[in-house]
Amino acid sequence: MTTPTTDTNAILTAVRRFAVACDYEQQHAEQVTRLAETLFDALQPLHKLDASGRLCLTCAGLLHDIGWLNGQKGHHKRSMEMILDEPTLPLSPVERATIALTARYHRKALPKPWHTLYASLSRTRRKTVDILAAILRVADGLDRSHTDAVCDVEIVLSDNRIEFLCRCRGNAGAELKFAKKKADLLERLFGRTAVFTQAPIKSESSLK
Repeated sequence: MTTPTTDTNAILTAVRRFAVACDYEQQHAEQVTRLAETLFDALQPLHKLDASGRLCLTCAGLLHDIGWLNGQKGHHKRSMEMILDEPTLPLSPVERATIALTARYHRKALPKPWHTLYASLSRTRRKTVDILAAILRVADGLDRSHTDAVCDVEIVLSDNRIEFLCRCRGNAGAELKFAKKKADLLERLFGRTAVFTQAPIKSESSLK
């Protein structure tokens, strides 16, 4: 992974400014991003990506739904196009492509070798996109209802399973169902079955 082209705070400030200009759903975007970062950190023994990969994931999480500006249908592709076209984002071409593709693949079709932008990247960078998209898909599923139902996620790794212990407010059945559905890429990449289990929050202090 390359190092960021500029200060991390400057990148995130520009990304959030752009997201606001696109009238993004802040609560959902921030929740998905928070969960994605949690999953990235917990899965680091498997993916072995560094801080620059985490930053790309954070940016993609914040921007994954900006394509909703023009409606739901095809919004993942529009999000990609909007990220690619936005001149105010202080990103290198490779960072921009990584973030745009991660946003694109947060739903619907998985990465394909004939997708033009994806195919233009190096093999190593395509692998990075695969990993980040796999994580973002699960994080997005964990906020299916857009209600912040999942407070925290703990991960237990074994040779053939990735267990997601999801600490939730109330019944988060829809979140766990859709997270499992969207764990398809994650399961393929790491060769493990994803298992989602709901658990109550530990204490009120865990929400602070």
